[in-house]
Amino acid sequence: MQVIVTGSLGYDYIMDFPGRFADRIMPDKIHKLSLSFLVDKLSKQFGGTGANIAYTLKLLGVESLLLACAGEDFAEYKKHLERHGIVTTGITEHQRVTTSSYFVITDQDDNQIGSFYVGAMKYARDLSIAAVADSGNLSDSRNRTPPPHFVVIAPFASRVSYETRIYPKKHQARFEEASAAERIALADALSCTLQKIKKTMDDPDYNFFIHTAPAKATGPDYYHWHMEILPHTSTWAGLELGIGISVVAIPPEDAAAHLRNA
Repeated sequence: MQVIVTGSLGYDYIMDFPGRFADRIMPDKIHKLSLSFLVDKLSKQFGGTGANIAYTLKLLGVESLLLACAGEDFAEYKKHLERHGIVTTGITEHQRVTTSSYFVITDQDDNQIGSFYVGAMKYARDLSIAAVADSGNLSDSRNRTPPPHFVVIAPFASRVSYETRIYPKKHQARFEEASAAERIALADALSCTLQKIKKTMDDPDYNFFIHTAPAKATGPDYYHWHMEILPHTSTWAGLELGIGISVVAIPPEDAAAHLRNA
């Protein structure tokens, strides 16, 4: 899919005020406000509508090119985007100005006071989608594929029709050992597989689960964690209920071919 995402890119500074704004505002002085709040919590988050959309699309398995402006303090944010496999070639970095920032204070009643510093986004008017398309960056984004961390198979001894399993190519005993990039790749593999199952079998119900070695244990290191997907393709009848074994209506090699070509 060919997607260009435009929008803001910035840092969010989120603060919690343990009191109530209403207790600090005098009704007879509402025309002349001068307020100061002592906050007890501060967090810095990666934000901006454009960057958030690009990140969400990546989780859904959709490659996109983010077209935005950033300032001289963009290095930390850039590492975050690249760590999650988001293309940054469409982001223009400007010096002598900082990245856009949003500052918000929330009181105990969930009232908010916020302010937005435009920063480098003031240069967004100079961005051009046509220029990006002509430069070839869009094609690079569209054709870019995630690192091949996983393989998807239809097991030989399938328990149900179109059963699939997702295995990491690198040996790992525990799911929690997967890196952030590998988890993003797993999300891509899972999203792609479920889309193919939906298209092949008219959107069936399904279960999926992860098999992994016990967390924080010393063994067994020989175990290879993986994910199983079991579509609900039939209802057990007399034969299955009588012998306790499900009947698989399609050979796994045919199921794999159908899903591969979906």
